[in-house]
Amino acid sequence: MNEQMGMMICMIVTMLFVVVIGIAIIIQTFLQAKMLKELRRLNASENDKHLNS
Repeated sequence: MNEQMGMMICMIVTMLFVVVIGIAIIIQTFLQAKMLKELRRLNASENDKHLNS
């Protein structure tokens, strides 16, 4: 009984660890995509300024 409990806890902890890492990766990629969009927008406005002047 005790060994089974240990195995269960170990599996649950591992699953939680994997889930947390997955969420962290998703958030990171999401933030990177957002930042890239912002950078592109800034670059575009900079280019417009150069073209207009």
